[in-house]
Amino acid sequence: MNPSYVPPTPEDLLRLADELGNTRTQMAALAHVSTGRQWAKYTWGDKTPEADRRDLGFDKAFLIAARLELMKGPIKNIEQIHERMRSFGCFVGPDVDGEPQL
Repeated sequence: MNPSYVPPTPEDLLRLADELGNTRTQMAALAHVSTGRQWAKYTWGDKTPEADRRDLGFDKAFLIAARLELMKGPIKNIEQIHERMRSFGCFVGPDVDGEPQL
């Protein structure tokens, strides 16, 4: 299943890091990227070269959301993770066939 997905903006990701009180290195660990420098490619600013800018992929956003939800307790369903993704700026919609994501 492949839900429709729009990644969060760099500003959304900076806001999430601020809300969590996390450094770039901590955010990199949360998203399972190698370093804080690699994470910075998702939170690029005006001076970041175009070639270094990245959108946060569905897999990374899902992982971040799942880890944050697990810190609160058991995950009851996939919608709980999708809702957490939405809380930090992702759009997660129905799959490409128009059916709700299970």
